[in-house]
Amino acid sequence: MCGRFACSLCPEALRNKVKESNVAISNEWVNEDKFFPSFNVGPRKFIPVVRRTTEGSKELVMQTMQWGFIPSWAKQYPERQPINARSDTLTDGPSMFDHAKNKNRCVVVSEGFYEWKQLQGGKKIPHYTKRKDGKLMLFAGLYDVSHIDGQKLYTCTIITTAASSFFEFLHNRMPVILENSSSDVDTWLSDEPWNKKHVEIMHPFEGKLDCYQVTDAVGSTKNNSPDFVVPVDQLKGSISNFFKKQKEPPATTTATTTTTKGLKREHDEDNEKSVMKPIKKEMIHNIDKKMNSHDNVKKKQKITSFFNKK
Repeated sequence: MCGRFACSLCPEALRNKVKESNVAISNEWVNEDKFFPSFNVGPRKFIPVVRRTTEGSKELVMQTMQWGFIPSWAKQYPERQPINARSDTLTDGPSMFDHAKNKNRCVVVSEGFYEWKQLQGGKKIPHYTKRKDGKLMLFAGLYDVSHIDGQKLYTCTIITTAASSFFEFLHNRMPVILENSSSDVDTWLSDEPWNKKHVEIMHPFEGKLDCYQVTDAVGSTKNNSPDFVVPVDQLKGSISNFFKKQKEPPATTTATTTTTKGLKREHDEDNEKSVMKPIKKEMIHNIDKKMNSHDNVKKKQKITSFFNKK
């Protein structure tokens, strides 16, 4: 299945990336103001979609739609608004998607999607999957237009299929990923009624993907962070490196920080730092002579003072 994905690019960057994928969209983006970039897009959020402008037209346009399908014939909000449509549901018989698969096929634009690996004991481990070449991940989707409470609603769903051999370690299903710059995108977005070519497109993606464990924080749709698309081992490494004690710089012995007997401090104007130079013996002799002379004067003053008192 596909219940969470990332689409963090700003509108202008996202539009350019779609064009780089050889999807010939116009510059128009319907309801662009409803799109908010996020690393954690969940159900009922407004997401970027590519569709034909009108029936019979080959012109493509981007539009922001709510993720959670409501069929055109609904007169009120249904309890069930599926975010995924199984490929076998579309091929095996009548379903709520019959009108959409014939008239309203679309492409959901993303950077990658999240899936949780179920472990024994009930614990689930989140993983992020993206294209190895770094290009956008384009999902096959369906949309419909309904009128409820006087509002015109555009809602959509992402089609899922059996997991590829690469992905089956994580889950038994995955979204239908359309190869960028391929005829599959054109075929899916064409105005042809549902036929065998569309069925053949809904196969497991066998291109090169990256899939790795990410932080548990992505589990809540209230959270949003670029850390969500970073491998959890790299994320831990960056945190540990941040708190890692920095090595002290090697100790350097310089005359500016050492005081040694027999040295005096002078200022070196050229290097703008203090240096130490040896004291000559003559200087030491003169200092001792002055100190002795000073002591003799003090002694004479004491003797004179004593006899004056007498």
